[in-house]
Amino acid sequence: MVCIAAAAGSWVSQGQGLGLVLNTNEWNMGTVIVHGVSDTWLRSPGYFCVSNDGAAPARIIISVSNSTPSGWAAGDRAGTNLFCMLYSPGAGSPVPRYSAIAPAGTILTNSLDTNSVMRFDMQFRAPTASEHTGIEQQIQVTVTAQEVE
Repeated sequence: MVCIAAAAGSWVSQGQGLGLVLNTNEWNMGTVIVHGVSDTWLRSPGYFCVSNDGAAPARIIISVSNSTPSGWAAGDRAGTNLFCMLYSPGAGSPVPRYSAIAPAGTILTNSLDTNSVMRFDMQFRAPTASEHTGIEQQIQVTVTAQEVE
């Protein structure tokens, strides 16, 4: 069995004076087998880079959607028709420490200062079983900047 998945990204700024720049908006995972894993750390530690080019510090939040077209659910662990998307802050040194990304959002950092950069890696854990194998799945990952109060 084979799972095929790709992650696309977007970013949103919520508040005046906030600016958010993401160095890439796509991660093509390639083919991932059922119960398999793909991550960016093995390719290039600190693969994703978010910078605050706004006028104020920002809280950075990351969230993940269910997949399309088959509707695998995002969860805190992989299971039947359930995938898990994780992140690891920093540049992967020396070894990434991954935490699950909640569909409703997970805080990457409570305050990213103006003109500062945060690097992070992501890991995809494929469903342990699925009747939707061999079909490319799209997963939306959203990075949001919120005003720090």
